[in-house]
Amino acid sequence: MSHQWKRNIDPPPHFRTSWALLLTGQSEQRLSDVAVAIFVRRAWELRANMYRRSQTIKSILSFVPGKQRFGVYRFLPVFFCIGGVMEWIMINVRIGKETFYDVYRRKRSEREYQEKVDGGLIGMTGTAPK
Repeated sequence: MSHQWKRNIDPPPHFRTSWALLLTGQSEQRLSDVAVAIFVRRAWELRANMYRRSQTIKSILSFVPGKQRFGVYRFLPVFFCIGGVMEWIMINVRIGKETFYDVYRRKRSEREYQEKVDGGLIGMTGTAPK
């Protein structure tokens, strides 16, 4: 890929500094310049790593068929299936004695009951004054 927009992943030469300057007793301004240069160098290294990772991910994703016809939408069936599996797990898989929807129904009924109590539609249980 020899595109014009391809980025150079090496930092510019003026950001290359040595740790020896920190040990030579330079002025505080020079030390802060060196610290900034070291920080920028690390940022460039992280950028290079991200660029390599994105190239790896692109090469892996290029194996999925349908790129020309569907573009990025070729991944929709995969995510649709993942959503279906998650829904099935929430309905059918029990953790302890409850499923996700058992907890949801119980919490919903507790909230509805609390709203009725707060609204005065249901009296408090116990002996009422006569």
